[in-house]
Amino acid sequence: MKTLVLTSIALIFLLSVLPAAAKEPQFTYRGIWVDTGSFATKAAADKLLDQCSRAKINVILPNVMVHGSVMHKSTHYLHNVVANDTFDPLAYLCKEAHAKGMQVHPWYSVYYEGVKGLTPCNPEWLCTDMDGKRMDDTYFLSPQVPGVNDYLLSVIKDGLAYDVDGIHLDYIRYFGSMYDYSDKGREGFVKSYGFDPKDFLDNGERIVPDEPFPVRVIHAERHKSRTWEQTWVESLMDRAGIGFSFISEKPENVDSLRAPGLLVFSIYYTASPEMSAAIERYVQRGGSVLCIDGLSAGADPKLYKIFGLKPGSIWHSADWHTLSSVGDGTLAKRIPPYTFKSNINEPGGMAGGTVVASFNTGEPAVVTNEYGKGHAALVTFNASQPVGAGSPQLIRTITDWLREQSGVNMDRDLMMAKREAWISWKANHITELVKNVHDAVKAKDPKLVVSAAGGFSWNEHYIIFRDGRRWMDEGLVDIANPMDYFDDIRDLREYLALHKASATAEQLKNFYPGLSLYTSKTVGGKKTSVSQDAKVVREQLDLVRDTGYRGYTLFCSAQLNEDLIKVLAEAAK
Repeated sequence: MKTLVLTSIALIFLLSVLPAAAKEPQFTYRGIWVDTGSFATKAAADKLLDQCSRAKINVILPNVMVHGSVMHKSTHYLHNVVANDTFDPLAYLCKEAHAKGMQVHPWYSVYYEGVKGLTPCNPEWLCTDMDGKRMDDTYFLSPQVPGVNDYLLSVIKDGLAYDVDGIHLDYIRYFGSMYDYSDKGREGFVKSYGFDPKDFLDNGERIVPDEPFPVRVIHAERHKSRTWEQTWVESLMDRAGIGFSFISEKPENVDSLRAPGLLVFSIYYTASPEMSAAIERYVQRGGSVLCIDGLSAGADPKLYKIFGLKPGSIWHSADWHTLSSVGDGTLAKRIPPYTFKSNINEPGGMAGGTVVASFNTGEPAVVTNEYGKGHAALVTFNASQPVGAGSPQLIRTITDWLREQSGVNMDRDLMMAKREAWISWKANHITELVKNVHDAVKAKDPKLVVSAAGGFSWNEHYIIFRDGRRWMDEGLVDIANPMDYFDDIRDLREYLALHKASATAEQLKNFYPGLSLYTSKTVGGKKTSVSQDAKVVREQLDLVRDTGYRGYTLFCSAQLNEDLIKVLAEAAK
């Protein structure tokens, strides 16, 4: 017994003096996006690597192709090649980073060529919007135009010739759903599918004749210069699985609509008296109307009358809300509760309309009204903005209800099938490039990785035609770096949950959320970007860790300061 006790004491003493076994940090991937200025010279690169070393960064993603410049040697790039025999930024960065134990994954702004002031490498490669206007402010190359993907692949292969550890793809998307309707972009689709997607504007009957319940969305004049607003409503309808086409903002277009049917509008705050009168006539003769972002205080009184509301509205800035059904009507029974962040355009009051859903703060969320022979439904918040499936499901539920109120039964939505064909055509051309990059990377060395920036939820298939989840499923992308740039921790928490819902447990091991090192502040009456508060970054890192992610990616190197370096070094332990 005495011997056993002595042996135990000796063992305890021995364990106490032996060095503890090295524990692998949870954050095994600690990456940072690097702007071109941070490695354009030896001095800049040396400063960057010193900062990253002290911050315990182990993966550097230098932006090697953006705004008409490439930071490595290339015989294919059609703009400015910065690297030369005197100084090669990528070569120097690879050599010095590897000496410090850091990986280098060159970051390519793929389809994004630059902004106004840059001469496009080939104007015929630029995207064209639904109205036939070629991009002339922000330049995106069209993935579906012959020659574009081959060109981009050749430039990326030039970078792959360096001693890199992977390739990082950013802007691997379209600018928005309003693109690309160029002649060369549509030509192959028309041959393959037998209809012209340009007819989605003002000629939906050419695509699907004799629809029993045609759904049309107003393409407002303001959307021509604010294409992201059309993308919001267009992608929402597509995510909801509702087949539709657009009509231009003209009273005669509304008057030509068949009833029953559905007219949808969003961010439509400047309806003329003539348009409002045409909408009123449409509903009176049996059409339905759906507004999916509330009415503004200056909206035409006729519109308020159609929805059974008193004129005027109260604007509530974006905040978190829970929507719940009200009453026991047939529509209310179908609306499940869900929580999301959005603004509210609270109507001035009821004037015959029925509230079928409200917010936890008391404001009406969904209002319906019978008017003439038709029906109207109003959503008082911008339903296009919240992430997740809640809003698309709500819009689908309301649309189905309006169709039923019109006495229409539909076995198949032929227009949605046509829209899916067009959407998939655009997405598939991006996936084609991702696959070719993957094959080139793995041909050089199977251990090299392909990573991509951006979200990986199903939403993006409809918004910008980026199929990140498919790329992960098919093994085309090894690492996901979604860009989760928020000041509010609640926003970050929602997106971290969305990623988890969009990937398998195995895939999530290689999901490294992107956190912002910058924030916007007003200085001298003007908004400017400044380094994020170190406490905010620490809180976000803790949330990423607590949620189970194994790494992070920071945007970007230009915002690194001593306070942030200290926080990052502590988080890496």
